[in-house]
Amino acid sequence: MKNFLKNILAEDEKESPEELKEKIDKFKVLYEYYKFLYEDEKSRYSRLEDKSTKFLTFLAILSSTYFIFIRFYLFNDSGISNCFYYLNILLIIITIVLFSIAWYHTFMGLKIMGTDRLPSKKEFIVSFEKSSLPSFYVHSSKIFMGLVDDYRKIGVIKYQSVKKAYNFILLSGISFIISILLFIFSRIGQ
Repeated sequence: MKNFLKNILAEDEKESPEELKEKIDKFKVLYEYYKFLYEDEKSRYSRLEDKSTKFLTFLAILSSTYFIFIRFYLFNDSGISNCFYYLNILLIIITIVLFSIAWYHTFMGLKIMGTDRLPSKKEFIVSFEKSSLPSFYVHSSKIFMGLVDDYRKIGVIKYQSVKKAYNFILLSGISFIISILLFIFSRIGQ
């Protein structure tokens, strides 16, 4: 695609006004398309970060509740030592490990990852003034292409982290529920 854009600018510059208008319109469409892709990728990036923030909130509530449960369970037992009790201790350790992994992936989903930015330097404005409108559209399209590629690469990394965080939060929640059930069964077995 980049070679295509480069070759288009090398065409004969002596064009009729109709051909020039058609060329400008064609490059404007290309520019608008890549600008749209850029905005779309940027919003996808923001949605992934928003989802990570929601996971962080849910995980904080879930893990806080679980640690209150653990405190109650471990310090308010009066010598319970049946098989449910020891199984629950093992499950508590597994749940804490699952919570830790979920926290890790949630924070990886929130990790700030830098991308290139749209040029705002004076040189860009000077090059705009010196170049033709079609070449400006092609140049801007190339910039947007690079930014779209950056956001897509980062988006894949963030998506994988958010997906893993979700899976580990789900496993932690299931383990939490099983712990509560084992707690109830250990009380019944007394």
